[in-house]
Amino acid sequence: RLSVWPLMTVNKHMNALFSLVIYMVIMGSISWRLTLIAIPLFGLLHFSVRSIIKRIRVLSSHIADRGSELGRKSYEILSTISLVKSYSTEMLEKKHYSSISDEKAKLDYKSNGLKHLMLPLQESITLLSVVTLFAGMLYLMVRDQVATAPSFIVYFYLVLNASAKFGTLSGFRGALATAAGPLDEVLD
Repeated sequence: RLSVWPLMTVNKHMNALFSLVIYMVIMGSISWRLTLIAIPLFGLLHFSVRSIIKRIRVLSSHIADRGSELGRKSYEILSTISLVKSYSTEMLEKKHYSSISDEKAKLDYKSNGLKHLMLPLQESITLLSVVTLFAGMLYLMVRDQVATAPSFIVYFYLVLNASAKFGTLSGFRGALATAAGPLDEVLD
């Protein structure tokens, strides 16, 4: 089961991508005017999530560097333990090791904070989108009498499902960004 997990994950995300495209097409057929409002809102969602993912990727790279430096320092201390003891530099080595460890912990904390910020940001932008689309729907229904209320209910259902699929794709991109630093460290 564990061996096919990557394939199942890719399958899930490809399904989300194709569903998102289908939802956009159906939304466009229900009301192209509202879809013209919705597309920039999805763009706002995309670019805000992308900026967080870029920051996570940079932090991931720094975390990998600090982890590597921590490993090197551990090896250096353990391989020269007799010299460290004979020159009485245990406290200096401990201070240097603690400094590297603290930097890594701070970077881990920032990275986790950004990962946990992604979903609330996405939910806030989705809420803004729904309110904006609801206002546009009311305008189109009252002023232009373009479509009926049931079609707009279907439209809202599609918007909410599309945002959920978008969230699935964003979560996948966030996971890839977190793994990018250690992978780059291994490949270099």
